[in-house]
This record gives sequence, C-alpha cells and structure tokens, in this order.
Amino acid sequence: MAIELPILAEAPPRSPLSSPSMDAGPDLRRESGPAGTSRGPSTWLKRLHGLLNHDFCPDANRWVYWLKNPFWVLLAGTLTALLCGVFVSPAVLILGVGLTVVLVLGVVWPLVSMRGIEGTVRFDHSRCRVGEPILVEIEIRNRWPWPVWGVELVRGFAELDDGDPTGAAGIALAVVPGWSTTRVTWPFRPAGRGVYPLTTPKFETGFPFGLYRSAKGASAENELIVWPGSTRLSAMPDAVEIESREDRTSDRRSGDVGDVLGTRWFRQGDSLRRVHWAQSARQGRLIVCERQVPVSCAARLVLDVTREHHGAAGPEGSLERLLRVAASLIESLHAQHAYVECVIGHDVYAVGNSSLELRRCLDALAMVPREGSSECHTHGLCCGAAKRHRSLDEYVLTTAKGFALELHRQHWSENHRYIVVGAEGVAVPAECAHHEHCGCRPWLELPAKGETLAELPRQWARACHATR
Repeated sequence: MAIELPILAEAPPRSPLSSPSMDAGPDLRRESGPAGTSRGPSTWLKRLHGLLNHDFCPDANRWVYWLKNPFWVLLAGTLTALLCGVFVSPAVLILGVGLTVVLVLGVVWPLVSMRGIEGTVRFDHSRCRVGEPILVEIEIRNRWPWPVWGVELVRGFAELDDGDPTGAAGIALAVVPGWSTTRVTWPFRPAGRGVYPLTTPKFETGFPFGLYRSAKGASAENELIVWPGSTRLSAMPDAVEIESREDRTSDRRSGDVGDVLGTRWFRQGDSLRRVHWAQSARQGRLIVCERQVPVSCAARLVLDVTREHHGAAGPEGSLERLLRVAASLIESLHAQHAYVECVIGHDVYAVGNSSLELRRCLDALAMVPREGSSECHTHGLCCGAAKRHRSLDEYVLTTAKGFALELHRQHWSENHRYIVVGAEGVAVPAECAHHEHCGCRPWLELPAKGETLAELPRQWARACHATR
C-alpha cells in the first residue's frame, strides 16, 4: 500500500540569539528616563539577560552540547529519587519508579520503531545551481503494524556546525502508517555547492518524549551536483588565437564572414564582393561592409584553491567567491566560442565547443573541498603544467595572500594576469610601482565586501577595455 503524504514542516534555520518570546515581548530600548538619570530596572534586566545569554566559551560547545538533552536531567532525577528512597524514605521510590518508566519508554520506543523503517532518497535532476529548487522524492516504508510518529530527515542536506550538530534539513512527517509505503516530494534549495547528499541521510524520531532520538540510514538512489553561482559577462579580453574556424566568429575585429558590423570607405585592396552598392550610389563613392572575423580565442584560468591562502570556509568565504568568479568566466567565454583551459591543482580541464566538456569543468568546481586543498602549497600554482595546451594568456584567480606569495616566486610577463578576489587594496612592491604591464599589480581586483557576482560584470568590462 502506497500513501502520498504532504510535508508536515519545513523549518527555516533558527538563530540561537532569538526566540518567539523575545520577539513578541516589549521593546525595552524605548524605556528611558529623563536626561542624566538612570533607566531604572529595565536597564539592569537587559544587562542581566545579556549576561545570562552570552556565550563565554564558544569553542567548548561541541563538548557540552549533549547537556541540552533532557534525558540526562531525568536520569539524574531518577538516581536521586532511588537513593533517597533507599536511604531516606521508601515513599520516594514511587517517584523513582515513575521516572524509570518514563526513561525506559522514551528510549525503547524510538529504538523499536526505527527498526521497522526503511527509506530512500532520489533527486529529480543530476545538476543544478546554488539556490535553485530541486524536487527530492523521499520514500519511507514501515514494516511494523503500528504507525511511527514524528519521523524527520536529518543529515546530508545541510552543513554540520556547532550550532546544529545534527545537520537537520528541516523536513518532518507527522506519522508514517503501519504496513505502508509513504512517498513525499520535497522542494529542496541547496544553500551551497557540492555533491548532495553531503553525508548519508538518516531518518530520526524521538517520539514520544524526545529524550532519545533513534536514527536509521537511508539509501540515496542518485547524486545531485550543485554548481557555484555565476553571472553573464558580455566582454571578452584580447586573447591568443589557436585556430581559425568559420563557425566561430568574433565581433571585436573585422573580417569577411559572419554578421555585418558596419560600413566604411573603400580602401585599396578591398574585395568588390564587400561593396555596399546601394550606399555607394547614395554617397557617390565606394562603401564596403565590415563583417566578423572567423576566430577561436583561447585563455587559461589557474585557480588558487590552496587552503592556506583562504580564510574561514563559508558561503561568503574567499574560496566560494573565487569559484563563483571562475564559473562566470568559464561559462561566458564558452558562450562566446572561446577555448578555455581550467587548471585546478594537478588537473587541467579543457573546455572547447562541447557542452559535455563545460559540464565536466563545472562539476570539478563543485567538487573542490570546502576548506580548500594543500597539494600546491609548497610550489605555488604550477600544477598540471605538462598537460596544458600551449602558450596561452593565463588568468590566475587568487587572494591577496596568494598574490603576495606569487610575487616572491616569479616576476610574470604581460600574458600572465592576476584576478585577486577579496582584495582590499593589494600592495604593489616599490620597484614595480611604475610597471603597468607586468604581474606585479593585479589585472582585476574584486572587493571582499558586497556581492561578488553583482560587481564582477562592471569590473570585468573595465578590465577588458570594453564599454557596456
């Protein structure tokens, strides 16, 4: 028997610094006395509230988080009642027996209930971007004749941190009927890039008292690769031409094929086939048409994913910003029929005219470790040099720290351009202050604050000397 049930709850992340009672209460900040006088009891209440809710040792949360579970409080109360019943008064044993029954029932019931639960998770797509909704089909089978209440899906869809050690995804079912198969469709929005599920998904229940949560792993039928966010860039820098093809054209220079770019006066040596006879008759002199030139430009992107060059991991960390910039450059250059090489550590991904090559490169960006890598820390950004195509213009995506270290290793030439992500005014060495076309100064700087994708198109167009 298959049953379709709606989702009971999809709770948003809760902040440990706020609660409904605090939001609904009166605003104590509006209570003030005359100038030069004390604010009265409200000020002391606010100070006392802040003192009692201040986290003095945030690094110790992972070690004391288990104390929040009421199971240990009831266990301590049960042991105290039993000891008092034995040594003080036998009447207290009744309380100890009652607490023991509650503890046993709160632990045994979830354990037995979850032994009859089997679940699977399946994504309706194999790839998406950060923030895009994806349907996740959850199937739960209950082999017991009695229903199971309060089943939640945890782990696999959210990052683990000290504030939420379970990594809960925020979805729960009120009840799973006995001897049935329940299917639920859940609209999931990935908050970060990566391969989902991040860890093995688990179904949990703490019914009836929430003293103990029993979990059982669920099988994932497929994986979801979440690409970094990106934006469209219309400009293209001057790059090396590696081949000439008529199915790839550029509007940055004039040629003999493609669309018409404009008209100009006839020059000695122009082909008569390019003469615009109607305009020539009106102007009284020969006018020719300028068309696009067949070209396939090429560029190489070298990504600095070294762990030591980036700060703390997170959705707004320097590594995530760098990968969003890289995804924007790769997709935009590919859309303009450019050949792109992306160097990530020891691997080189060539992106030509094939969409399969583009997907393979974006998959590699999604699979970069969230904390970065250390495989290129000892020798800089020279990994994968033997696999590179040929001498191309290189665009090195790095941070201010990585840029400063690279300057000490080698003085790059004009075809080696740095894109510094998260820079707050990168310092230029004194001996290179007057060198405008060398690697001693960043070719493009993106600020550490604000939205990177919103600032990138304007900065990229300015660096490419293009007007929008």
